[in-house]
Amino acid sequence: MKFFVGSEKEPQAVNAFYEPFEQLIDATGCSVVVVHHVLKNNHLQTVNEAGSAVRGSGVLADRTRLIWAMARSKSGKTTFGIPVSNGDPQHNGLPGEYHENVIHLVRDPKDTMLHFLANQVPDRKGTSGIVDKAAAVLAAVERINAEGGKVTKTGKNGLKDQKPPELEGISRVRVREIVDTLIADGVLFFHNGTIVTEEGLAT
Repeated sequence: MKFFVGSEKEPQAVNAFYEPFEQLIDATGCSVVVVHHVLKNNHLQTVNEAGSAVRGSGVLADRTRLIWAMARSKSGKTTFGIPVSNGDPQHNGLPGEYHENVIHLVRDPKDTMLHFLANQVPDRKGTSGIVDKAAAVLAAVERINAEGGKVTKTGKNGLKDQKPPELEGISRVRVREIVDTLIADGVLFFHNGTIVTEEGLAT
């Protein structure tokens, strides 16, 4: 169903498009989410690129309370969050009112349309809902790196081989699957032969 009348490049048409939504919000206190896309052939690499890549008049972004964007880099890293432009997050709330950190998403290898939060992945059987196994893997890597240790894919410095307490009860195969997925999605990185978080890339 088409709601927009006129050209999305014209500020007057954009303002007219938003007015019914604002009336609905004022009358009911509900929230309204408007889904829009970026300029044709503009493939976002990071969420921060969204602010300057929205198709149409700048009023489309100016009239919103906040902007959420989703981007997938060439490496397959999927991120979601509020874009930051010139150091300012693109929302009209007070500082700290909204979650301003970029959220990392993990793509389900069995269904490319399905994503999970990076710290929540379904278990192997898929019967006990969402569990924190990916969060445990991230925590283990972060702790080992912070303590000056290193994590490799195999050998005595392999993550499971170091027997971190965070991974108790998680099989070696599952740990490797999670590590590979987190690397593919840009949450962990294979850097100079070791597995590190984004912070570890700077060291």
